[in-house]
Amino acid sequence: MSNELISAADEARRLLRGFKAFEEVAQALELAGTAVQAHAEANAAIDALKPQIEAAKAELVKIKSATKAEHDKAQKTIEAATRQSDLVVKEAQSKAEDCLAAARLTLANAKVEADELTAAAADVLERANEARDAVAAETEQLQAKLDTLKAQAAVLLGA
Repeated sequence: MSNELISAADEARRLLRGFKAFEEVAQALELAGTAVQAHAEANAAIDALKPQIEAAKAELVKIKSATKAEHDKAQKTIEAATRQSDLVVKEAQSKAEDCLAAARLTLANAKVEADELTAAAADVLERANEARDAVAAETEQLQAKLDTLKAQAAVLLGA
């Protein structure tokens, strides 16, 4: 009898191990079912979002196209402005060079004229000095004659 009880206990343990295996299988199936359900829900959410994603992609393409068009337009405007500013700068440089050349020519002419006037003034000053010296010499001669005449008149009057 004791063998029967021991055998029954062994059988019960074997059955218990089998049930534990069923419990593990049930947990694994539940976990797999949850994962499959989550996957299905994620796919459903993705499918629900696809129209919005496609609309967003289309809007992005539209925005990129508009942005590129605006960029190209801005680039052309910048290029045109750069060409125009280059022309303005070249024209200003040319005018500045012309003004500088005219100023240099005017300065050179003024220097020549100033040199000529300085030479003429020096010539006039030299002639004025010569004339002054001549007048001084003549004045001395006249003063000497006057002194001689005074002396003669004093002799004639005083005699």
